[in-house]
Amino acid sequence: MENRPLLPELISTNDDAYPVVEDLRKALNVAFEQEKIRNIALTGPYGSGKSSILETLITTLPKERKPLHISLATLRVDDAADELDESSRSSKERDEESDKSSRSSKEREEESDKSLRSSKEREEAEEALNRKIEYSILQQLIYHEKARTVPNSRFHRILHIPSKRLCLYSFGVIGFIVAFFIAFEPSWARIETLYSWFNWGQWNVIPDILAVIYMLAVVGLIVRKLIPNYANSKLYKLNLKDASIELNEDTSIFNRHLDEILYFFQATEYDIVIIEDLDRFCTSKIFLKLRELNFLLNESEVIDRHIVFLYAVKDDIFKDEERTKFFDYISIVIPVINPSNSKAKLKSALAERGFSDGFPDKDLSEIAFFIQDMRILKNIANEFAQYYKLLSKKNAHLDKIKLLAMIVYKNYHPQDFALLHRRQGKVYQCLSKKSDFIKLALKEVEKKKAELADLKRRKEGNAHLQEIELRTLLLEKLRRQFPYNLTHISLGGERRTLSEIAADSKLFEELMEQTNVNYKQHDYYYDSSTDIDTDVLKKEMNYDSRLEAIRTTLQQFIDKEQSLARQEMEIRSYTFQDLLSYLDLQECEEYTKIELSPIMDLFLRLGYLNEEYYDYISYFYEGMITLNDYDLLLSIKRKIVQPPATRIEKIENFYKELQPYMFKHKAILNNDLVDYIAINYPERFGQIMKVIEKNDVPLEFLAQYYLLGKEHKKVFENFINWGKEKYWDIIVKHQNETERAQLQEAWLRFSGGIVTAPQDWLNKNFSFIESHYAKIGLERSLELCSQSKFEDISSSIGDLIDCIIEYCAYTINAHNLRVIVMYLTKESVEVEKINYSWCLKTNNSDFIQYVNDNLEECLKLFLDECKKENEKTILALLNSKEISPEFKEQYLNEQENKLPDYNGIAEESLKLATQLFLIEPTWENIVWYFKKRNDLTSELSSYILHYEEKLSELTATSQEGMQDLFESIAICPDIPTTALFKFLKAFSANHLDGIDVSDLDHERLKLLLENGKFPFTDENTKVLKETDIFGAYLIAHHTEMLDNISPDFFEESSVSCEVLTSRKFSLSQKEEILKAIPSSHLYSSEAIANAAIEVVINQTAQEIDKDVLVEIVKKSTLKEMRLRLVTKMVQGISDKEGIAELLNLLGGIYSEIAERETRPKVEVNTENKALLEILKAKGFISSYPEIEGCSSWRLYYPKT
Repeated sequence: MENRPLLPELISTNDDAYPVVEDLRKALNVAFEQEKIRNIALTGPYGSGKSSILETLITTLPKERKPLHISLATLRVDDAADELDESSRSSKERDEESDKSSRSSKEREEESDKSLRSSKEREEAEEALNRKIEYSILQQLIYHEKARTVPNSRFHRILHIPSKRLCLYSFGVIGFIVAFFIAFEPSWARIETLYSWFNWGQWNVIPDILAVIYMLAVVGLIVRKLIPNYANSKLYKLNLKDASIELNEDTSIFNRHLDEILYFFQATEYDIVIIEDLDRFCTSKIFLKLRELNFLLNESEVIDRHIVFLYAVKDDIFKDEERTKFFDYISIVIPVINPSNSKAKLKSALAERGFSDGFPDKDLSEIAFFIQDMRILKNIANEFAQYYKLLSKKNAHLDKIKLLAMIVYKNYHPQDFALLHRRQGKVYQCLSKKSDFIKLALKEVEKKKAELADLKRRKEGNAHLQEIELRTLLLEKLRRQFPYNLTHISLGGERRTLSEIAADSKLFEELMEQTNVNYKQHDYYYDSSTDIDTDVLKKEMNYDSRLEAIRTTLQQFIDKEQSLARQEMEIRSYTFQDLLSYLDLQECEEYTKIELSPIMDLFLRLGYLNEEYYDYISYFYEGMITLNDYDLLLSIKRKIVQPPATRIEKIENFYKELQPYMFKHKAILNNDLVDYIAINYPERFGQIMKVIEKNDVPLEFLAQYYLLGKEHKKVFENFINWGKEKYWDIIVKHQNETERAQLQEAWLRFSGGIVTAPQDWLNKNFSFIESHYAKIGLERSLELCSQSKFEDISSSIGDLIDCIIEYCAYTINAHNLRVIVMYLTKESVEVEKINYSWCLKTNNSDFIQYVNDNLEECLKLFLDECKKENEKTILALLNSKEISPEFKEQYLNEQENKLPDYNGIAEESLKLATQLFLIEPTWENIVWYFKKRNDLTSELSSYILHYEEKLSELTATSQEGMQDLFESIAICPDIPTTALFKFLKAFSANHLDGIDVSDLDHERLKLLLENGKFPFTDENTKVLKETDIFGAYLIAHHTEMLDNISPDFFEESSVSCEVLTSRKFSLSQKEEILKAIPSSHLYSSEAIANAAIEVVINQTAQEIDKDVLVEIVKKSTLKEMRLRLVTKMVQGISDKEGIAELLNLLGGIYSEIAERETRPKVEVNTENKALLEILKAKGFISSYPEIEGCSSWRLYYPKT
């Protein structure tokens, strides 16, 4: 069986719901064993499988159990239920109104009366509903059994007597008559012939007895039938002569027919009453009556068994804990189907009916989400199978998902589905408003068009400005907030002028973010501070909108216009689903006021219900067109041009309706129609092309067809072939820029092999090829690129830039070179940083060869912009013969990168490389060039001084050639002493020996000497003797000098002084030096005298002439040393005149002592005591006692 019945199915023992069956069976067992449980509930939502559980339960009950099944599913109580709901709502509304404090007391009384009436109406409606339910239950009880089972029932039914029983009754009556005639033998009915035949004499008594017994039996049966009928009659109304009395015991059906119900259970063996669908009526009072009825049945003495009522109800039939008070036992059912598994259930149901394919999971999930009832699911599957079988015979392209959605919609909204056939209902109302929705969708496009037009006007109004100029205008307005003598503004810790800020966008943006700035005024030492508000200034001059306009390029305008045109055409050709996806339907009043149900809303949004709905609710017939198609056909007949993107839903049938005269007007130009005819009808296609190929070319149609049509190639090749170059001129003159760009794209795309591309235009518009590359196509785009010389390229499309590089299809300019370099190296480089090194770094032979062929032109682009050529490039340029030496010098000057050495440099370029400092500064490189030139040339000197700091930190890895270089540098006047000092580290192993240094200044000689560059040699002694550092030279080599001391060393008194005063020598060594120094040198200056007096004092034997010593004493300024020397000299003199003469050399108090006329006071100290002791010994003085209270001696002379 292809379809499945909707009846409940038995549950297998493996089913998840089977434990509920077991639970109920056990509960019933306990109920009948203990006879306490009377009311059992099986609770669960609608469609949860309660009926299947009960059907299965019945099959598992023991034979002694007799279940009676009552179902209220078919009871129609719509009117009563509606009345009940309406009265409930009215009551609620009145309650809300009565709560308003603004009501007057009279109004509140009126409302109270209305509320009472409403409550009474509700009670009456609910009572009426309960009576209908009770009546239905009673009917199902009584009429469930045959009349003979409950023969005493007062509910009389139409008596149907079977033909066999009727025959039996007939024979019984005839037999009664015959028995009467036999038993009584009436004379009026006596027939002698028959009596004579049946006259058995004495045996006649037997038939008589039998006849009497038969008659009595028949009479007994008749009495047995009549007595119950009349015995069960009730008196309801007694009519008197002028009045009547009516007895109405109760309005409840159960109470009125309680004896009938008791009799039913007395006459039958039912002990389980299963009641279903009682919860559909949303009244709980009926349960109270059923519980009361169950109680009466179980307490009745006439019924000798326990009776259980089993209810199948939903969970929320009672409020709060009421259900636990009513039911004695509750068993639950977990729903078989819910939104989480409905997809799987529906998929399984469809598969059972032979439909396992064609249902994507995503769509099936959306459709099944609303199905939460198993019966509805089965019916949906059944109806789908039936519809598909009927509709697919004539419509092979039937979409299963759309059909399934239509069936779901039909099951949940059957009334709206029926109206859909008559082009009515909510779904049709929504579909019929498609044109209105298109207008709503186009409003957003129109808004964007207006914004773009405004942006274009702003662009034209600011065409004379660039970004920096706009920033300058804003800064000029900002200047007015500062004093007139403003000079700088502080940003990022640095002072900037307004012109600097305007030129740097980052600085400008930083200033715009400030609310307080420091600024500098002319002739003011300290900075000042002020608050600024740049937002106000921006608003005053519409800065942001003007900046947006300036930044928007012409190409961007074209792209935006094309995008909007494409968007507009696409919207006009949207399906209903596309429209709903595009629009914000919650904001669309046209849509919301239809008040679609969730199913309708979702199915329309997802396209399950759409313009093709008729294909899924009726048979398909050849030649049938849709209503929309009919409207378009009528417009073509009337020569009314409709939007070319108007959708034709039944294109084949639509074409059959066209007549030849319709192909002569522009109204025939429809995208779908042109596509269809271009593929299937060449002759008709030619007629359409004639409509296009007129002097008044419908460029608007061609532009939008290029966007939305499918047969571009055929249409545009025919058109280009007709117009050739004329077509391009027509396009260029077209006023609409967006459409013009689309048509130019089409022309370039399809003109290959037909006409030559406009080369001048192409050379200036590579961006057009690039932005339209996808549509033009790779092969055609490459062909166009290979034939061009683009002035402004970009690298966003690899295939195009590869072709341009291969065919050198670009002009030499900084921008183009930068684009190619960045593309090939995959590195970012600013245009001002581009150079020849970057070109070589690409390693692209085509590009490098093209650059080399135009090398000087390329280098001129880099000349003043970049000084960061790499080693490879520098070497190549140095050795290049394509560029002049002068240009080399100009270009390579001040390059930041250096060659590691001179290797690879041509001979004629060595000097240039050195002059331009292009060689890495190392002593090895300097030695190499020094040896190469065999001289410290001027360019090498300049090179050394240029890298003074770097060279001062380096040392040579080899000493080869370093000595000669050092000697040249040491005496080179072009190398300053300060620089020489820095280089000495590199020449630590090198010295000067015998080199003529007579022309060197003192500082340079001193530097060389102090750094050990003059070893003690005869040659150096000879050379340096003529310089002013000879003394320093002797001191520096004091050991060697003492070993080789000679009077020749001290020909100059300055040398003697310098050596003798040096602290390098000990006193003993100075004694040796003193011997070599001429005596006249010892008192030639105070310094040498002071040095000599110290040496003489410490001599054990006096080797210097007395006169020399006297001169030394005179010249020396060392008071103590002079005293000691005089004391030493007095020791060797005995005459008083000689002593007096020596004392006079000392002067002062010592001259008084020499005169011997006074008794002077002499300070107490060691040196004076030594002198006084010698004078006393010589008899020059007699004594020198110490004066009390004073640190002095008083001198006394001998008496003469």
